[in-house]
Amino acid sequence: MDFDKALQRKRAIVPKHGYNVVGIDPFEMPDEALYLIAHTDTLVEAEHIATEKQEAGIRVFIYDPETE
Repeated sequence: MDFDKALQRKRAIVPKHGYNVVGIDPFEMPDEALYLIAHTDTLVEAEHIATEKQEAGIRVFIYDPETE
């Protein structure tokens, strides 16, 4: 795994505004596993989408502009 590549991928998926619901593909290499599920303007919307995806068995995170 390329740690720098994984960090770059994470930085690229952090939104400049609003919220990104981000999934992890367990079949990809760790530095390629993150993918964007949805971008929303509000945390409530992001949480709703994240809950639906979690109920479907998808591991998700919510990123905002403050995500490091």
